[in-house]
Amino acid sequence: MDCSVVRDETMDVLYGEADVETIRRVEEHQAACGSCREEMEALRRLRHDFRAWKLPELHRLRFPRRRAARRLAAAAVMVLALGGGLGLSGTEVRFEDGHFAFRLGRAAGDSERLLAEQEACARCSPVPLPSTSRRCCGGSRR
Repeated sequence: MDCSVVRDETMDVLYGEADVETIRRVEEHQAACGSCREEMEALRRLRHDFRAWKLPELHRLRFPRRRAARRLAAAAVMVLALGGGLGLSGTEVRFEDGHFAFRLGRAAGDSERLLAEQEACARCSPVPLPSTSRRCCGGSRR
């Protein structure tokens, strides 16, 4: 009998999944073939060694939870601050025509409108107004 044919059946015998006829065929082949017999013995020793092997206890691998929680909180604050800063600066992220569009700053029309408002206020009030009272020309404060 060919060794390659018996090799698959050997695994079934090794793991106790083979029927009686398959066990008989494999044992007959191993009685006549020394290399297959040695391979089966090596596999049995390996299985025995694996069963005796104990995994290390996991409690030694614990990480301090407080440090991880602080780092996670710091990362969340950084993400929120970055997102808030980008949002306040007029940054825009869009998905159009299968592509992402990312724009920093305000649109050209927004900037021109803001400049026009500032120039109009500068014409109405020769003294710069405090930042809390930006009403000019039409407002109650001059």
